[in-house]
Amino acid sequence: MENTREYHYEPAEGEQLTTAVVTAVAEAHDEDVLAQEWVISDDINTDALDGLFQERDFSHD
Repeated sequence: MENTREYHYEPAEGEQLTTAVVTAVAEAHDEDVLAQEWVISDDINTDALDGLFQERDFSHD
């Protein structure tokens, strides 16, 4: 089993989930968010990810 370390990232209020994921991955790898090699859209549908966790107004009068 590979060595792992625990990392915690607390997103800013109102931060898009995809931005938080990209930032957390970069910080966990000690990389600059703009210089990191991993591109989220290569592995994750960012629109779907944001859509899953965005607050919704389900009140329909």
